[in-house]
Amino acid sequence: MASKLRLITDLYGETLTQISKNPDDWMSFLECAAMNYKYPFNDQVLIYAQRPDATACADITTWNNKVRRWVNKNANGIFIFDNDE
Repeated sequence: MASKLRLITDLYGETLTQISKNPDDWMSFLECAAMNYKYPFNDQVLIYAQRPDATACADITTWNNKVRRWVNKNANGIFIFDNDE
């Protein structure tokens, strides 16, 4: 579990460095963040790092019960920080 946290933390840092290098990368990040505006900045960075084309993100329960959409078998999740701590 600690290794996943370390990988996600490293990915977060690398992505922050990348999106702050030039205006085009920043605009690309902002386009993704605009689609996922309900998430905190840290999570928006991780969503962009893993799926820059993501237009909607939610946990599996929300997808199944509230949105009534089904996640495809073998689909990969998007890792974000646990903000409940």
